[in-house]
Amino acid sequence: MISRSRVIESFWLANSNEIESPAIRILRRATKFAVVLAAGMFAGSPGLVAQTVAEKPYYIRFGGVVEYAKDTIFSDVNCDKAVYGCGRQGVDPVVAQGAFGTAGGFELGFGYRLAPGFRLEGIVQNRPPFKFNGNTTYTFGPPEKQRANAEVSTLSVMTAVFFDFAETISMPFGDFRPYFGSGVGFSRNEISETKIGFPNTTTTVPGGRTNAISGFFSVGIMMPVSETITLDIAWRYTDLGKVESDPGNVYVHNNSDGSLRATVPGRTETRGRLRSSGLAMSLIVPF
Repeated sequence: MISRSRVIESFWLANSNEIESPAIRILRRATKFAVVLAAGMFAGSPGLVAQTVAEKPYYIRFGGVVEYAKDTIFSDVNCDKAVYGCGRQGVDPVVAQGAFGTAGGFELGFGYRLAPGFRLEGIVQNRPPFKFNGNTTYTFGPPEKQRANAEVSTLSVMTAVFFDFAETISMPFGDFRPYFGSGVGFSRNEISETKIGFPNTTTTVPGGRTNAISGFFSVGIMMPVSETITLDIAWRYTDLGKVESDPGNVYVHNNSDGSLRATVPGRTETRGRLRSSGLAMSLIVPF
């Protein structure tokens, strides 16, 4: 049996000689932790088969996700009162471009076995803020001199269908049951104020809350922890839909003393899109 200290060591330690992004480092550690944890759980009970979900009609699933968000672009929704600019008179439109980076989240699912191999599940997901870091493309300065920062949090409710393969995959420390699934639903995406930092001033764009259609696709494996509990590990791609700021005044402050330099009234909304992929780990308990 693998000791608890070995599991903790595998999760927290990273090779200091490697040069890698925080997203890659977090995903690599999470994957290593899942493999070592599964090996430790199944080393003492290799004969178990992942049938806990298949044998009982109802189950509850709870766990977490570690996701890396794709690059995105924020642009104006309406060009009449544009924040960034819509490319009038042949000029390329100004945008805020960058990435949300890596964030964790939590989810809770309630499932029902429709038929052998098919599961229907209702899922609630909460993701603490992704941090957007990028820059705008105004023509009066280099991009590195016009940094844009904001935070986006989401709350999603989805309905998903999963197909469990009938055959299990035997391994030295247990049996795996692979599956794939897809879901669709709605997300409430909330963005904070966007701060655009220039050498002498900082521009503040209002935040906002948006309800958007969302969906995901996942492939994973279920592995027995005991006769009643199953560990679920999956890779998932998620489209959380559009992220919009509310219309409102845009404020410009001086960096030297924080004083208000200008107020631009009635600016229109800005819009981006939030997509992510990552690792999800959860426990399934039938009832």
